[in-house]
Amino acid sequence: MAHFAQLSGSIVQQVIVVNNEVITSGSQEVEQLGIDFCKSLFGNDTEWKLTSNNDKFRGNFAGAGFTYDSTLDAFYEPQPFNSWDLNTGSFTWESPVARPTGSYSWNEVQQNWVSGSI
Repeated sequence: MAHFAQLSGSIVQQVIVVNNEVITSGSQEVEQLGIDFCKSLFGNDTEWKLTSNNDKFRGNFAGAGFTYDSTLDAFYEPQPFNSWDLNTGSFTWESPVARPTGSYSWNEVQQNWVSGSI
């Protein structure tokens, strides 16, 4: 099964499943066939991108609220804290201070990890 993310601007609104038969031409999967199918269901004014549920391409498997970055051609989760930076190699958010081993929560005000939950 193929998965397609519906975008509003750069934000994922929903992810739907499309049968592989819909996106296959000969023995090749063709993203545009899936996009055309999604538009036939939801309207020609909608925007769609193929997303990989095994993270083989476009960073992460898209989910509602994720961002699609067209420059990086990748999906990533919403930024958890303003101080965290996106690692453009793994498309994950990283805290400014390495997380210690164990059960810790990030304290954005103090910019550090706190044992337990805040």
